[in-house]
Amino acid sequence: VQDWVSSAAPPDADFSARYQATDSFAPPPTPLATLVYDATRMAILATANGTTRTSVAHALDQIDYAGINGEVRFAAHTWADAPEIRYHLDNGEVVALAANATQ
Repeated sequence: VQDWVSSAAPPDADFSARYQATDSFAPPPTPLATLVYDATRMAILATANGTTRTSVAHALDQIDYAGINGEVRFAAHTWADAPEIRYHLDNGEVVALAANATQ
């Protein structure tokens, strides 16, 4: 299995505990869960003052969100200064190898 790079932060112990407490059958969270969590929080913030396409787009342009994955802000419709974290699959476990890994 090859390594891969993602902007998703590995879940910390607090996030993992809260995530698994939501359901007795919830598996341990993966880095994707942290991205979904931050994206959901940002969507809630972006729709606070309206739900039209224009109002949400404007709100997302203005948000500087400090989340599990670090500072999230958008520039030119993309995540500005997104972190790059290298991951590897080791015996079925997702392992973070290095932050800001470009290769």
